[in-house]
Amino acid sequence: MRFTSLTRLGSGLGAALLGLTAAAAVPAAASAAELDAIDAIDAVSIVAPNPDDPSAPLSVGQEFTVSAEWSVADDARPGDTFALEFPSPISLAWAQEFDLRDPDGAVVGTCEAAAQSIRCTLGDYVLDHDDVHGALSVHAIASASTDSGELTFETSTGATITAAVPGGGIVADDPSGGPDQIRKFGGIAPDGSSARWAIEVPIEHLLRLGDGVVLTDVYDERLETDLASLSVAYVAPDGWDEWIADRRAESVPRSTGEWTVENHPADHSFDLTFPNPRTAGGWYLVSYSTPLPANAAVGDVFENAVTAAGTTLAGSTVTYVDANGNGSGQSRRSISVTKAVDGDRPAPDVDFLVRVACENSTGSPVEGFPRESPVRAGESVTFPGVPVGAVCTLSEPEDGGADSVAFTPSPIATVTADSPREIELVVTNTFSRTPAPSPTPTPTPAPTVPTDTPTGSSSVPAPSATPSASSDDLARTGADAVVPTVGAAALLLALGAVALLSHRRRAAR
Repeated sequence: MRFTSLTRLGSGLGAALLGLTAAAAVPAAASAAELDAIDAIDAVSIVAPNPDDPSAPLSVGQEFTVSAEWSVADDARPGDTFALEFPSPISLAWAQEFDLRDPDGAVVGTCEAAAQSIRCTLGDYVLDHDDVHGALSVHAIASASTDSGELTFETSTGATITAAVPGGGIVADDPSGGPDQIRKFGGIAPDGSSARWAIEVPIEHLLRLGDGVVLTDVYDERLETDLASLSVAYVAPDGWDEWIADRRAESVPRSTGEWTVENHPADHSFDLTFPNPRTAGGWYLVSYSTPLPANAAVGDVFENAVTAAGTTLAGSTVTYVDANGNGSGQSRRSISVTKAVDGDRPAPDVDFLVRVACENSTGSPVEGFPRESPVRAGESVTFPGVPVGAVCTLSEPEDGGADSVAFTPSPIATVTADSPREIELVVTNTFSRTPAPSPTPTPTPAPTVPTDTPTGSSSVPAPSATPSASSDDLARTGADAVVPTVGAAALLLALGAVALLSHRRRAAR
């Protein structure tokens, strides 16, 4: 988009607005950057404003897009900032604020762009995402000529990044002599809230149109003209090169009667006349603003044209553009542990202690792990901040005296890109009743086998077929009793024989 005269006419106001914005915003941002600035800008590119002729050089006053790719380390924290400083031949076209959003609409960070820099601040998004990266783009303007084919940008930590300039440089617009036809240009005002329009009116062309000619400016029906913003300046016939160099022109107040304006809001137009154009020639430079509608969306095109006696002399459009950016990252997962109890005896009313230990792909502990937490039966506890690639092991240091502990589906969870946001595990403690001891069986005495031995018979009854549990405690019967009885009888007979023999020997004496 080319609107050289607009830039020149508004240079004083635009520079003031940009200066005030920079004075108000940059020191605070710079102070934050001194504490937590990080390197994040990976690449910068200047997009050719005319895609049909990408090799055409930029011209002073021309708008274009500057794009950058960015990424931050996994240890980035909310409040960390990264910035990009612009080289002096270019600057931001207007103050711009925008969010860096991921595909789901979550805000990754916020950015402010004004004057010569873009500064972005990371949000809470980086707490639970890894590999956070994205892109951003802002609208810039060429403010000075250069024959350099590259421009050098600087990051917040002092690193430099070069970007090729389309066409190999920035050239001065109309370096000698001004236009000989009425021209019209449009662009966004420095505050970004309105469109700024400029009309270059060569006095010679005005005279060719005839005395009392009325220039009618017709603007988009979605816009309203702010006539208080309308101003007219004059450039002398030999002053065009000077105007190009310093962007200063003679102001022509309306009170002089050199120009008049009549508004026709119902027709979305106003009439501009020059009752007494300067005979020396030169150029009138007209500038005014039309506030943008509140619902203006990126890509909306607003048209404007200058006519005379029903003939269109010049036209221009303004496409609403805004700085924008995006970001994305690999979300960290959470491990949810649910405590369950089972068994045929009541579980104790206690806090069970569960523990999760996670290691990354290199075998090192994940920051913040291992981690423990009490949990009661029927409740759950969540362990957030587990990165993709981690392997986590669940254990239970305090199981409440359970007879057994089971982990479902497993005590080990490997986190992959396909894992759900919350990985659910269950720990089941089983409590069983203690079984009663088996009673000791009472011994059964052996049955006594009756005998039919006649009185005086020497026959021995048969022993019992079932031995007794303890022969020492039970009465002796049968053969066990006969043997000692026979032995005693024999002993008595022997003693009697000895006594009889001794008596006979004494009698013989």
